[in-house]
Amino acid sequence: MNVFHESICGWASWANLYQSIPAFLPLITSIWKENGWTMAPVEHCQAGTNAVFKVGDKIIKIFAPIESGCDTQHDYEVETAGLNYARAYVPAPTILCQGIRYDRYVFRYIVLTYIDGIPFSLKMFDYDTKTKIKLGSQLRKMTDSLNQSDSVLKPVDSIEQAKQNPRWQIFPDSFQKERIEYLDQLTSSSLVYVHGDLNGDNLIIDHRQRLYIIDFADARMAPIEYEWAVIICELFQFDKDYLFGYFGHLTIKQYIKICIQGLLIHDFGADIIRDRLKGVEKIADISMLIDKIREKLEENFS
Repeated sequence: MNVFHESICGWASWANLYQSIPAFLPLITSIWKENGWTMAPVEHCQAGTNAVFKVGDKIIKIFAPIESGCDTQHDYEVETAGLNYARAYVPAPTILCQGIRYDRYVFRYIVLTYIDGIPFSLKMFDYDTKTKIKLGSQLRKMTDSLNQSDSVLKPVDSIEQAKQNPRWQIFPDSFQKERIEYLDQLTSSSLVYVHGDLNGDNLIIDHRQRLYIIDFADARMAPIEYEWAVIICELFQFDKDYLFGYFGHLTIKQYIKICIQGLLIHDFGADIIRDRLKGVEKIADISMLIDKIREKLEENFS
């Protein structure tokens, strides 16, 4: 007998449901009962693509079914594999159980330990210079451990995927054309395991200022710049103290090189540029993007 009774037909319907506790409570309750766990009040978590809730000392992540318009099977497989790998190297949630529920829709899910902290994005500007440098250094040790070259996940052609990425359509045609030309001449570098989306919501900080990494659904084997560009632009938002803690003494020219190489192949590169640099409709070529990155760095490094 089905315990999920809402209708899902396309993204709009899923977007109206995926944060609804009443809609998912019967499904969550049945999973808890199956595992012999005591139910606790269900609470909202940070909004995203999937339905994520806190239940006592656990987190449940229910992946969007195919009827939502998103095929999240790959995300489910990557996140479970990525988390099991990452736990050996960095502080991250532990998978308590995972599975597939064949209900009204096919729901893939994982249940994780809850990390008692808050998203880094909510605290990052509260710290002094010394603490920022310390946190940047702490994260660098974590990612150095994580960014291994072992074939943890099946390698993908990041450059070819980047060429097909529809997110870049927000840019002028001239920029899109030059980006493809840039990717065509880009030589493949060694691949390492990357988290792929180290933004301020996927880094948790606890009351002792210890960092934890969550949400490995975008992990992949990719060039290291794929990870670093997100850290520079999105996570640390060009803040010189965090960047010094993480990278040490790099020049602005070196930061620009990392950003260009990483952003132009990144799945979320276009979104990061739109959100952190603004005015994408005026970025007619890569040199203009370089100028915007330089301005942002000089503004923060002055």
